[in-house]
Formats: sequence, C-alpha cells, structure tokens
Amino acid sequence: GEAAYGYLALDGISLQSTETVPVTRAVESDLYIEICQGDRQIALYEPGELPENATVKIPVGTYTLKAYNAAYNEQESWGNNEQGEAAYYREASISVAENKTNAVTLSVPMVNFGVSLCLPEGFDSWFHNATFSVLSGTRSVQLGAGKTAYFPYSEGAQFTYTLAALNQDNENNTDTGTYTTVEAGTVYTVTYSLPEGLSVSRL
Repeated sequence: GEAAYGYLALDGISLQSTETVPVTRAVESDLYIEICQGDRQIALYEPGELPENATVKIPVGTYTLKAYNAAYNEQESWGNNEQGEAAYYREASISVAENKTNAVTLSVPMVNFGVSLCLPEGFDSWFHNATFSVLSGTRSVQLGAGKTAYFPYSEGAQFTYTLAALNQDNENNTDTGTYTTVEAGTVYTVTYSLPEGLSVSRL
C-alpha cells in the first residue's frame, strides 16, 4: 500500500533571548529547520524557506527536529578580527501520526556566550589610546565600548579580559582579570570604574 503521511506545524518554533523571553518566531527569523531520521537528513529548510503556512507533509514515524542559525555552524571558524554573533541551537524528538498534525512548540536558546565593555562617562578625559581585548580559548578579540564579542561555549569555558590605556601623564595603565564561571546563553558586561577598576556582571 501507499506510505502513510502526517503533518508537522512548525510555526511554534521561536528564538529565546538571553532573558528567556521568546523574541521572534523561527519562520520569521534566520533559523534553519532540519528534519532527520537517524543519521539521514529528511528535509532542510533554510531561513525563509518554510511553506507559507509553516506546515510540512511527512511520512509517519519518529524524527529528530533541529533548529539553528548560521552562527551556530560558523562560530568555530571565527577569527580574532570577527566579533561573532549569538548562536542558537536546539533539537527535539518528534512523532508523526497518520493524517494527524503535530504542532511543534520549541524555544531555541542561545548556546554560546558574549562579552561586552562598558566605560564610564568621562573616561576619555582621564585616559587615551585605550584598547580592550577578550581572550577565550585561542581567540582574542579587541572591542570598543558598547560592542559585544561572542565565543563558543564548552564545559569549563572561561575568558580573560584586559584594558590598557595611557593616563594624562602618558603612563601605561593595564587592568586584567579572568572570569571562570561562564554559562551558555549569557552576555557578560565588563565595566570599568574608578577606583575599583574592572568588574564583570551578567546582562
């Protein structure tokens, strides 16, 4: 007989922000939607390629659904001159029954981490020629104030941050530190203040 089919409704897939609030639906964002059975890829929908109603017809069975953005695939190849971006990934096991529609609800979290720099008002009147760098793994990225660099996360991940600047007497001032309790899905802000120096907080 003919193969039995069911349906997957995929418009319930959303991106999860760092504040754990769904920020956008995947069908309107830059997520790839991949459907696999074992090691075999059944379907791959690139960003914006899902059918108009976000419903796909598929043979009855059990599948692995993967949702991720381009940054998830690219993050391991970012160089020192690239700030990177938030990487999102999640997979789930789903079942399809004959002539039934499985409405998939999936919140896709950020799986890497970010580091940004916050400088106080008036910093440029105290210091000049400032450079701020973040090192994690083998990658070191220089950042300006208000910018964020993203790094792949793995268990035990940490980052070292260094702020170097010349004071009004052209003497070099360097402040550095290492943050060791890194969590995925978090953006850390390194803040400079006088006289405390550098401190790290979570967004």
